[in-house]
Amino acid sequence: MKRKLTNKKREALAGYTFIMVWIIGFLLLNLFPLFASFYYSFNDIIIDGEKGLIATFSGFKNYIDAFTSDPIFLTALGNYLLDVAIYLPLIIIISMIIAMLLNQKIKGRGFFRAVFFLPVIISSGPVI
Repeated sequence: MKRKLTNKKREALAGYTFIMVWIIGFLLLNLFPLFASFYYSFNDIIIDGEKGLIATFSGFKNYIDAFTSDPIFLTALGNYLLDVAIYLPLIIIISMIIAMLLNQKIKGRGFFRAVFFLPVIISSGPVI
C-alpha cells in the first residue's frame, strides 16, 4: 500500500533537493580544490606524460623555501598585508556610511538609493 506524502514532507523534500544541488556544487567547486591545494602544498609534484601527477611527500619544505629563499614571495606577502590593513578598514567605513545614507530618514534618501542602484540598471540595459 502506497503512503502519500503530506504537504509538509513534500515541501521539506523539495527544500532538501534544492539545497543538495548547492552542496554538491560547493563540494566540487570549492572544498575539493581547497583540500587538493593543501595536499599538493606538502608534496613535490612532478608532471609525467605517461603517469600523470607524481606526488612525493616533502613536508614543510615548500613553505620553508617560500619564506627563506624567495624574496619576491616576501615582498608580495608584505604588499598584500599592507593592502589589507589599509583597504579593509576603508571599505568597512565607507560601507557603513552608505548603509546609513540609504536607511536613515534624511533629506535626499531617495536620491542616495537611486544612485546606489544605478549600476544595476545601467548594466542590465544591454542585456535587455
